[in-house]
Amino acid sequence: MEYAVKGNVRGRVQGVGFRAFVKQLAQENNVIGWAKNLDDGSVEVVLKGERNTVNLVQHMIASGPQAPEVRSLNWALLAEAADIEGFSIH
Repeated sequence: MEYAVKGNVRGRVQGVGFRAFVKQLAQENNVIGWAKNLDDGSVEVVLKGERNTVNLVQHMIASGPQAPEVRSLNWALLAEAADIEGFSIH
């Protein structure tokens, strides 16, 4: 059963390779979706896949890589996610 979430990540997450980090995590765990810079300096992340793998990727995003600094992270369950193919960076 597919599971989808949408998150908003705040902190030092733009211009430091954060979206590429999220894409790598998603691809390594067979999760699809996207990571998108928002005008307010945060990053929107949508993840879709098996619940356990989506939860794993969420946890790894919260830990973050070295350069970016995740200060806050809010997730919401998506009742329906549009048709998504692969993982894209916007």
